[in-house]
Amino acid sequence: MITEVRYYWVFPGLPSKEDIVATINAAKEHKCTVILNWKGPGYPYYGNTYKCEISPDDDPDKIFDSLPKAYGV
Repeated sequence: MITEVRYYWVFPGLPSKEDIVATINAAKEHKCTVILNWKGPGYPYYGNTYKCEISPDDDPDKIFDSLPKAYGV
């Protein structure tokens, strides 16, 4: 079975728990997988683009706790 994938961006800043909940709600509404993207704190001078794959049945607390706590420069 295939599923639709949608890309969402958090800009500016890092994803908050509210962003995670909104992403899960969007995945439920559209019955899809969402790739949540954001830039590291060093943007635009340093840092990479980060991403997290979110499904409709994911737990927001587990997702938020799994996000990076330290970012390389």
